[in-house]
Amino acid sequence: MNFKEKIENLRTEKLLKRFPDNDLEWVNKFWYGSSVQYKKGGSAPGIEKNIVDYIKLAGHQAEKRAVMGREVQEPDVRTSLGTIVGKKTYIPSTGTKGSADISAVVFGIAVLIEVKMGKDRQSEHQKKYEDAINKAGGFYFIAHDEDDFIWKFEELLKHPKMVLMSSF
Repeated sequence: MNFKEKIENLRTEKLLKRFPDNDLEWVNKFWYGSSVQYKKGGSAPGIEKNIVDYIKLAGHQAEKRAVMGREVQEPDVRTSLGTIVGKKTYIPSTGTKGSADISAVVFGIAVLIEVKMGKDRQSEHQKKYEDAINKAGGFYFIAHDEDDFIWKFEELLKHPKMVLMSSF
């Protein structure tokens, strides 16, 4: 089963649990257009959103992480000679350089997922971050699209540590 089928099934199950007096026909008739149907993520942020949704629907915790600084505009100063436009400065993030796009906890274990599309490759900071996560006992992988994610995620769930933790 591919990502589209799996996420639509999870969304349908969620609706059936939310409305237990109804059946699959009711879900398809009244909810299929907006709540169940999968929308392909054509960009990295779209793929990240779909992955986070899937992990949450599967009963785990997941969130999108944004580790970037921010631009600060100093205020304009008015003088008798005119207005001096305040300069823009950049404040770096306090987050760890190279952090993964998605942070999840699956059966109590940290799972970090980096989304890379096309010719995009890991930076040196991202490679160091991956090593740190793996050394700490967590899992890190790169997903190129939703179907690549689902294949790697299902393989991860077969890992002995995951199998052991899933029984707790």
